[in-house]
Amino acid sequence: MRSLLSFLFFLAFATPALASDGVLEINQACATSADGCFPGDAGGWPVTIASRGSYRLTGNLSVPTNTKAIQIDSNFVTLELGGFSVDGTNTCSGYPVLGCTLVQGVPGIQSSQYLVTVRNGSVTGMGGGCIYLTGPSSEVDNVRVLFCGWHGIEMGPLGRVSHSVSVANMLYGISMNDGGWLVDSETRGNRSQGVFMGGTSHGGSLIQNLSTDNGGTGIQAGSSLILVTKNVATGNAVVPQISGGTSLGDNMCVATRC
Repeated sequence: MRSLLSFLFFLAFATPALASDGVLEINQACATSADGCFPGDAGGWPVTIASRGSYRLTGNLSVPTNTKAIQIDSNFVTLELGGFSVDGTNTCSGYPVLGCTLVQGVPGIQSSQYLVTVRNGSVTGMGGGCIYLTGPSSEVDNVRVLFCGWHGIEMGPLGRVSHSVSVANMLYGISMNDGGWLVDSETRGNRSQGVFMGGTSHGGSLIQNLSTDNGGTGIQAGSSLILVTKNVATGNAVVPQISGGTSLGDNMCVATRC
């Protein structure tokens, strides 16, 4: 009996935290342990996601200075932040931002894989960008970022950002790429452009976004193939408040349709 109890005790601490719905869990305890959170994660920072599937934060993560929190090395991954926050130590001053304690440091959540989704939570105080999903066809939804030492959110080709807020970061609030889609999101108080969308071959869409009090243009589209409509830009330091792209004439710049 004693041997059986010992074996069961070992299993409880040796196996990854697996929720009843099959989602693998991430928390401060496993992120800082030598054993890691699940197979493929070597232990310590960053938490490394090496296999496709669903992953969920079950508490806030407190990340040391200029340290990557989560590295995603597989395609077809969904990272559910669960309303929790991934917090570094970086701070930025000024509104729009004039400087940060760390600049061009390590990103918070990073992946170069395709079809990666990060949603429903916050990422703050990273030495570099807060969320960098540079692989194709990835998505950020319902996320808030703050005090990032570079872009708040950076997406690769065909990326999507929706219902998200990027405030007081060192460079762009949200940086989109060729064929991207940005909808119903806010950028405020960033040092440079609130939103920048580059790329020339696949176009893209910037629809129903709010960009205010940024140190550069509120919304800048790098190609005439990008549709820019139903956006509001006001209080940004560089005019025109909305630049580039093809507009349907239904944007608002300060108090004037543009």
